[in-house]
Amino acid sequence: MRRLLSIALFASLTSCSSYYIEDDTVVLVLPDDNIEILDSKVDVSYFNDIPSASIESVEVDTGFSEQKIFITSLAANQEVNIDPSIHDSTANLNASAVGLLVINTETKTLSGNVTFENIDLDDAVTHVSLQASAAGSNGPTLLELAPSKTDPQVFNIPLGTKLHDLAGIIGTDLSTLLSAGWYFNLKTKRNPAGQLRGQIVPNDIDVIRVELEAEQQIPRVTKKSGPNVSAVGYFTYNKVDASVYPIANVIVRGFEAIQVNLHCGGLVGKAGPVKIPLNDVSPADFPGTLFTSNTKPIASLTALKRGTYYFNALSSLNPHGELRGQIVTSALPFELNKTQDNSNLLIATQSTNYKVTNTSEFTVNAANPLVFPVSNVSVSSSPILPSYLDKRIDKVQHNRVSNNINRHTP
Repeated sequence: MRRLLSIALFASLTSCSSYYIEDDTVVLVLPDDNIEILDSKVDVSYFNDIPSASIESVEVDTGFSEQKIFITSLAANQEVNIDPSIHDSTANLNASAVGLLVINTETKTLSGNVTFENIDLDDAVTHVSLQASAAGSNGPTLLELAPSKTDPQVFNIPLGTKLHDLAGIIGTDLSTLLSAGWYFNLKTKRNPAGQLRGQIVPNDIDVIRVELEAEQQIPRVTKKSGPNVSAVGYFTYNKVDASVYPIANVIVRGFEAIQVNLHCGGLVGKAGPVKIPLNDVSPADFPGTLFTSNTKPIASLTALKRGTYYFNALSSLNPHGELRGQIVTSALPFELNKTQDNSNLLIATQSTNYKVTNTSEFTVNAANPLVFPVSNVSVSSSPILPSYLDKRIDKVQHNRVSNNINRHTP
């Protein structure tokens, strides 16, 4: 294993970084002088990729403290559907949408829109709403967006909408928004509960979507509880403040989970102890399907960012673990990639920050492969103006570089 790691690291890092092997660890010295340590004895022999990635959402830094702008990609795999009978997974397979939210923290004014495309000809968008809840859970509607009078593929936040217009609804406060507690939800005739959803994520928050798999269990699962067992977890945390309690939500399908836990200390192929047990909040008709927790702090932000956290869903048949999902944050500089000789190697990657090209008007370019790139998003330097509401996102490109980001689980 040490030899394989050395070959991979040398091939990918010699041009821009340095590394050395000390005892049983590979130490990477990245260009920004950060040092990451990875246990070289970790067994990654049967892993090709880890289906875990950040929600595709960007907060744009305008340079004005009173103005906040968020751009988020709406996707079918963010929808939370406990009852499969009310969700048509065959509908709108090519549909996509982008949500734009602009808020002035001084005037408490909201504006923005949701632009969508590729809705099936036998279907139609019925509602687009702004709702309040963390990723992996459903919440109340804060406001309904109105169909554009000029573009049938756009729904707008009504002009002049203010926070006090939403009074009396749980989650309308700015603190909920700034903790990634708001999301856009696009509904259609065939999927009236929700077709596309986009969580709105501020810069200092990260929301990780994780698919749990039997193949990740240690030891391996020899017999599953059913033919179509699956689970999706969401982990929302503050990237800079470990005292802010994270929110963990896991949705289980195809079997009844007896417990879901968040573990810390286990890299890929290695087990670690339970750090945060999740509570079963499942509907009475669907026991063992919905688990949540927001009552305990992160044990270590460093451990989380180094990839040692994972979800573990237990069943009666597999009480030690039916499905497991490693949490890979955007801070982790490693990816598991399969090479031509069928060996799995750890490859170091680099992230790119968003840069403002002009203080008055600029284009946002998301070069980080874990976040969708957006082009031609013009932002006025002045506070929110009516003319700004007419500006639209011209193009959204999904530049996904790993299989895990391409997976879509309705």
